[in-house]
Amino acid sequence: LALALVAAAGAGNHDGAVDVDAERTGFLLGELSNSWIMERIKEKTKGRHLWVRTIGSSLIGYIFDTVPFVLIAFAGVMTARDIMLMIALQYLMKLGIEAFFGTPMAYAAISLLRKMNVRLG
Repeated sequence: LALALVAAAGAGNHDGAVDVDAERTGFLLGELSNSWIMERIKEKTKGRHLWVRTIGSSLIGYIFDTVPFVLIAFAGVMTARDIMLMIALQYLMKLGIEAFFGTPMAYAAISLLRKMNVRLG
């Protein structure tokens, strides 16, 4: 989505090395914060309410993933308005994917593992 917006805006100063740095930074910050938040929610809910953990941790994790990625990759290349739009759209798309696909798939996987008598932590 981000690259499509850049292409549509006609931004030609896009550096591949910056993209990799942006992706790595966003991924690292997003995954670490998501995992940390998910564990805190799991403790608070005593292991219940998986949907609260997956979506709640994603609410925070996607901020730490999306904002650094877009700022590192596109600051100085796109207008502040376009950057804010990209952050908002990417964040909302990621949350939608998590809510409508990721969390239901987690429930399905857990159900399948339980049917196979796999002990879950």
